[in-house]
Amino acid sequence: MFSYKITCTEVDPAGVEEEVTKSLYFNLTQGDMVKLNLEKNGKLEELLKEMEENKDTEAMLKTLETIILTAYGVKDSEGFFVKNQKYTDRFKASNAYSEFFIKLVSEEINPVTFILEIMPKKIATEVAAKMGVNK
Repeated sequence: MFSYKITCTEVDPAGVEEEVTKSLYFNLTQGDMVKLNLEKNGKLEELLKEMEENKDTEAMLKTLETIILTAYGVKDSEGFFVKNQKYTDRFKASNAYSEFFIKLVSEEINPVTFILEIMPKKIATEVAAKMGVNK
């Protein structure tokens, strides 16, 4: 699991802008990884390597967005990590998503490091080794 505190301006239901600090939570399960890899025709590792080498910007952006939205979730009142479409849709419509995405694309947060952090540890270690990246 990867958590990140972000401060941004959000608009409340009354239409008032306010600066808020939010904790964002991201995690990929083994099932998520299988699905992502299948969606990328078994080339997820290759896309990550291209991302590390700054190749094919369009594919990188699409892959990054898919990974972010697949991994995003919230902690409920009992502290459990929960992912569902409602939370994902709200996050995608927020300024927090926009700010976080910009931080990844501008490499203020390294996108490959972020992705390796949200993967299951065993898979992240294997992927990092194949990519020649320190995990």
